[in-house]
Amino acid sequence: SKYLESYMGDSIAQVKCDLDAGKKVLFCGTPCEVSGLKSAIKDDSNLVTVDFICHGVPSSKLFTEHLKNIIKGEKLLSLDFRPKDRGWTGKNIALRTRTRTRTRTRPFYADTFYYGFITKNAFLRNSCYHCEFRQNHVADITVADFWQYSKVAGLKNDEKGISLIIANTEKGKKLIARLYDFELHEIDNSYSDYVYEPKDYSSAESLRTQFFKNYQQYGFEKAAKEADLVITGEGCMDNQSLLGKAPAEVAKLSGKTPVIAIVGKSLVTDMSGSNIRRIYVTDHGERSFEQIVRECRDDLAAAAHRVAKDFFNGEI
Repeated sequence: SKYLESYMGDSIAQVKCDLDAGKKVLFCGTPCEVSGLKSAIKDDSNLVTVDFICHGVPSSKLFTEHLKNIIKGEKLLSLDFRPKDRGWTGKNIALRTRTRTRTRTRPFYADTFYYGFITKNAFLRNSCYHCEFRQNHVADITVADFWQYSKVAGLKNDEKGISLIIANTEKGKKLIARLYDFELHEIDNSYSDYVYEPKDYSSAESLRTQFFKNYQQYGFEKAAKEADLVITGEGCMDNQSLLGKAPAEVAKLSGKTPVIAIVGKSLVTDMSGSNIRRIYVTDHGERSFEQIVRECRDDLAAAAHRVAKDFFNGEI
């Protein structure tokens, strides 16, 4: 996957020229690009079109600025939006950059561009917020990650990736039937319904407006780091902690931004009146001091994983 805007240039003119010369053409693009191409082509008998599930097109200008901040003036040797050495599924999605001196891998939830683009929908083109093509695919074939794989009996995830291939036309159906040299499973159409489900991003338009207002004043990194969650904590949290200690003051200063606490132990019995929405405990019962020291890093990592999961699922 390449989560950046493609450069169309004179691609449509080139396609028309090749078709007029009797050549067969395969064109792959976003649903709106495919629709634009097909509206310009009268005879598409030698044209095959492929689109994909489109989340929306983010700003190339923002990513260029973000990339400069990551590589710090070094020469970029490679860029990967979806490295699969750690797996294919969502929790492993990351941005990886490689320069001569360093390889940097940022999980999607820790990268400001990924987070603003995919999670918050704040960096899309204006037209993407009211796109009529996102779930109306006019291409012969639509491809995507197949996230419904667990519902199909006998289909196992080897973390190398499972693709969904959908024939939208008779031409697409015939082409898929001719594919060979890889594992192909025919599945019920109900497993691909999510491709055509309406996606309403209109609620994120105000966030986009505010972001670009901040961007013009502060630049990308500072504008993108507006807090969505405040994390506080304490060794042992009790009811008194919620009333007057530091975590309570942090929660008060956070305004409307949600606040959670990561603690070693919780004795809290009443959270009414507190601005702290949820408490995450790292302690797992009686353990020796040596065991606690040895396992504290894993305990914190596990708590952070629960926080991230709840946050991205909208449960905080």
